[in-house]
Amino acid sequence: MSTFATEFPVDPGVGKAEFVAAVSAWIKGIRSAELFSDASILESKRGEAILLGDGEELLLREVNLSGGFANAARYDICDDEGRLWRTEVVHTKKGKFAAVRVRGQCIARSGNPIIRTPKKPHIIRQFLESGWGAADGDLPVSEDPYYLEENSVDFAAKILSGDTYNRLPSLYLSRTDSGDCLLDADRLAKILSGVAHVIVEPSRAFSFQLMEACKRKNPYGGTTGFCVPGYGVVRRFFLTPSLHDPRQLTAEIVSFVSAFSANRAPVLSLEWQEVQELFLRAIREGKDEQTLELVEELFKDELAAKDETIANLRQQLEDAQSVAISSLSAGDGLLPADFVARLGQELYPGEFSDRLRLALSRFKDLMGLDDRTAALISRIYEESESSGRIAGLVSELKAAGRDAKKSSQNVTSILKRLGYDVSSDGKHIKATPAEHMFGIGIVTLPKTPSDHRAGKNMVRDISSALNLNDLK
Repeated sequence: MSTFATEFPVDPGVGKAEFVAAVSAWIKGIRSAELFSDASILESKRGEAILLGDGEELLLREVNLSGGFANAARYDICDDEGRLWRTEVVHTKKGKFAAVRVRGQCIARSGNPIIRTPKKPHIIRQFLESGWGAADGDLPVSEDPYYLEENSVDFAAKILSGDTYNRLPSLYLSRTDSGDCLLDADRLAKILSGVAHVIVEPSRAFSFQLMEACKRKNPYGGTTGFCVPGYGVVRRFFLTPSLHDPRQLTAEIVSFVSAFSANRAPVLSLEWQEVQELFLRAIREGKDEQTLELVEELFKDELAAKDETIANLRQQLEDAQSVAISSLSAGDGLLPADFVARLGQELYPGEFSDRLRLALSRFKDLMGLDDRTAALISRIYEESESSGRIAGLVSELKAAGRDAKKSSQNVTSILKRLGYDVSSDGKHIKATPAEHMFGIGIVTLPKTPSDHRAGKNMVRDISSALNLNDLK
């Protein structure tokens, strides 16, 4: 069994009838569905409706809650390969707050079919196109990207640090050195609407301001950051030799975000199983219409609901274990993110992994190593990849040195951002690395460049002090 799941706030003005109408319209729009053209309604009373078709089933449930209600639908459709595709949609309203949870499953029905992860059901897009989306903290639930303004550095810093109150995670798209967006923000926002917010940086200059506010922890230079409320940036995505095309990178991001969303426990809305249990309990307690036959049917339904809940919990445990295992390698390159944080601050994301690969490239031919160890080092080196992001820092330094007259000022600004303590000493500027910048030398710059080559020479000296040359 494979799963898709998400939940998001919706307009509290949406009523029960609108929900049922939306579910009906969604099923009618499914190409292979014939439920409404050839279906029999088995029961429609006491908040329940059951529609059966050839290989299809739609269950509708309605329960009253304290200060609100929950409407739920479960739609099953079988395919020719022995799979059952199940979609559960629950609309929960409590007081002035409302939310929708959508969960899709691919279940083996017969034989040994290939189980695939369900795609995001179209009903989510249908909800949003109908204007159901509400505010998720300070961000709207929408099919469109959220474009930051130039004066919203503090807000961006909160998103990247996890200091926000939204439920959905966010993808932060930083600008490249040329000021472009590496990924198609509109396309990404539509694919992940109702699953994650897509936030777009306004400019490359904004990125530098944000660096100061985030202590250089912000994604930059075209990198996309995956941000989770309460945690901040937990994953970065960027082009690599194996993901060299923006469309490939987009597919990788969508896969990761969808898996993350599927394994989050519901907070805003009830799940189908919860609505089912509340529904059965309400009927069981309403003794006025109870008969022996009805009690027996309810007992069978309740057992089936509990079996489904157990299967659901087992699947969540399985998925959580899978995510926990995959998260061990979710760092930047060879090193897990939490270990990188313990080592210190990188000059650029992925620097420590790049240096480790450099060491491996030199150690793999070292005399005196046994064959197994030498082969292991070679294998790690060959199977890993450079982050490729040193190019961003080098390009930034070269750009700072192009204008000879302003080169000292421009380069000093970069050194400060990297963590250097800068002081003036006569005709020179002295940049001393902070304590966390281990293994890096002092840089001395002239206050007034002597000729047109001064900027180029500064960049060369800084690259040497930062030990960047061998990483290129």
